[in-house]
Amino acid sequence: MLSKIQVVGKSMPKGKEYRPLGLQPKKTCAMGCQLNKHEDNLKTKKQQRI
Repeated sequence: MLSKIQVVGKSMPKGKEYRPLGLQPKKTCAMGCQLNKHEDNLKTKKQQRI
């Protein structure tokens, strides 16, 4: 039943600007919590002194 809803739902928004939230790709919790590139490259004051 759920797979049929997914198939029908995917065909509806083709060519439209927005896609329903239920059909958007999900990111894992770990991916959402990761630091971005800028934050990852920042150094603390202690690291800068070395």
